[in-house]
Amino acid sequence: MLILLAGGMLLLIAAATHFSGSGNLDNIKSKTVGDGQHGTARWANKKEIQQTYRHIPFHVSEWRSGKNLPKAQGLVLGGVGKKNAVTALVDTDDIHCVRFVS
Repeated sequence: MLILLAGGMLLLIAAATHFSGSGNLDNIKSKTVGDGQHGTARWANKKEIQQTYRHIPFHVSEWRSGKNLPKAQGLVLGGVGKKNAVTALVDTDDIHCVRFVS
């Protein structure tokens, strides 16, 4: 009896899949490079960098002693400036970063 019930449920699921029309993968168009695709990537300009990232002065000696700690937290993406006047570019958005250590 249990085998007949399980077989009936499997038959019901197969019928629902067949008649729903969403089980067919033949209508998916090929999306290879050169098949009408093009990218829109570009480098950010200075104004976009100013608006997107927080600019935090990089004062390691003060931070190590617990003074003038930055309030903003996030992922440091780079820095601008000269040797003793570096400003860190920090992405403070809700981001995720995976770090692999070997």
